[in-house]
Amino acid sequence: MNLSNENVTERARSATDCVHRGIDRASEAAHSTTESAVASAAKLAERAGRSADKLYAQQEKVRAKTISYANQHPIRAIVVSLGVGFVLAKLFGSRSTSE
Repeated sequence: MNLSNENVTERARSATDCVHRGIDRASEAAHSTTESAVASAAKLAERAGRSADKLYAQQEKVRAKTISYANQHPIRAIVVSLGVGFVLAKLFGSRSTSE
């Protein structure tokens, strides 16, 4: 096989051009994918922020109602608190038995 220097050079140039085009396509695809991922992450972060705000508002409402109830019915609030504390102590207390 007799290849001239010009023929070898032309083939090398052609191969280099193909590689460059492939790199350019891969770079464009990666850039597009990155932009899409960033946009999706921003949407998720915004949605999570709104959900956190709603949960905080609900927590504040429950807190205010609980304080109001305790102020209006202090004895009931104490009895309920003791009952809840007792149940929680039984549920989460030590389960060891003395032998």
